[in-house]
Amino acid sequence: MADIVVVAGYSVAGFAESLARSLGGELVAVESKVFPDGEAYVRVPRSVKGSIAVVVETMYPEQNRRFLELLMLADALRGLGAAHVVAVTPYLAYARQDKRFLEGEPITVAALLRSLGAAGYEALVAVDVHKPESLAYFPGPSANVLPAKAFAEKLASTVKPSETIVVAPDRGALARARALAELLGTDYDYLEKHRDRVTGEVTYKPKTVTVEGKTIVLVDDIISTGGTIAKSA
Repeated sequence: MADIVVVAGYSVAGFAESLARSLGGELVAVESKVFPDGEAYVRVPRSVKGSIAVVVETMYPEQNRRFLELLMLADALRGLGAAHVVAVTPYLAYARQDKRFLEGEPITVAALLRSLGAAGYEALVAVDVHKPESLAYFPGPSANVLPAKAFAEKLASTVKPSETIVVAPDRGALARARALAELLGTDYDYLEKHRDRVTGEVTYKPKTVTVEGKTIVLVDDIISTGGTIAKSA
């Protein structure tokens, strides 16, 4: 079996180190910088010839730069002779633009995922993608890892199931709430929300949930401005 090399991108050193230990692979830190004119530079500082290279790169902050670095790393690893190249993205940018909400818009996540495949990634592992079905745009095997078990392990010692409700801020996040609630042994529910695609204004339709005296665990996949979570609370 080929050796495994975990290539750590920006701001994921701890996670990449843990992954390398789990896989029995070697951790390699990427050298990166930005030139005075704003162009990005990356370098993999060791040979990976014949190895399975697992690139760990979150796409936040500076989503555009991180995406470009992912593309560049695939080319660098192929140039070094990696046998296989896999991307692991704890946060997949542009996942919310998964369809044409208005005429003339792109399906941005489709363009991003196809680009990763074209750059040389053979497989992709993402974490709690906004719409898991959007991973079908990636031309190779893909997996969507749900963090509900990790969340449940952290919450188990601090909440009482009979006094807790897991709440999703909208129907789209209901599956996430259900998965966490089932692990914690609690009830779950969701709030009804409408977002104006032109103005971005969010309004909530009343929904009956018995929350008085309960501990509420709000669960969602992305927090951008925090507005949805704040209004839900």
